[in-house]
Amino acid sequence: MARDRSAGYQIGLLFLGALLTLASSYIFWCAQMDADKQHIAYALYNEIDTLEETVVPLAYAMKNSSRQGMEGDQIPQIIYSPNGAYYDYRKEVSSLDKDLAHNISRFYNTLIAAENDRQVMMDIYIKVNNNTPEEKREELDEASAQISQRLEDSLTSSAGLLPSLKEELEEYLEIDAEGQAASSPALFAGIPVPPDID
Repeated sequence: MARDRSAGYQIGLLFLGALLTLASSYIFWCAQMDADKQHIAYALYNEIDTLEETVVPLAYAMKNSSRQGMEGDQIPQIIYSPNGAYYDYRKEVSSLDKDLAHNISRFYNTLIAAENDRQVMMDIYIKVNNNTPEEKREELDEASAQISQRLEDSLTSSAGLLPSLKEELEEYLEIDAEGQAASSPALFAGIPVPPDID
C-alpha cells in the first residue's frame, strides 16, 4: 500500500514537473515572440526614419519638376536598396498588429515600385545614345515620360504614407516625443541586471 502511494506521488510529481516545464516553455516562447516583434518594429522604424530624409525631398523635387521624363543625371542612384530591412523582415511583418502590418507592406510595396521604375528609367537612359535612331529615341522618350510619371506617383504616395506610418510605429513601440522607447526590445527587458561584483 505504501509502495502504491509512493508510486502515485512520483507519477504526480512527474506529471507536475512536465506541466511546469511546458508552462515555462510557453511563457518563454511568448516572451521571445514579443521580443522578435519589437526587434522587427525597431528595425523598420529606424529605416523609415532614415528613408524620410531622402524620399520626401525626392518626391517634392519630382513633383515640382517641369520636365517630361528624366535625364540620366536626374535619376536617383537608388530609392530603396535590395539590402533594406523590409526584405529581411517581409515575412515576419505579418506577425505585427494587423493594421500596422498592412500599412508597412503598403508603404514598402509603393517604395519598391518606385525603385523598380527607377531601374527601368536607368535602363532606358543607358540605351539612348548618339547612335540611337530618331524613331527609337522618340519611342524611348515617350516610355520614359510614362515611367517617370509612375515613379513620381509612387514617390509621392510613399512620402504621403511616411508620417502616419512613423506615428503608428512610435505608438506600437511606445516611443515618446524625445524619441525614447518605454522599453527595450530585449527578451528580458524588465528584469533588472545584478550589480557587478568586485
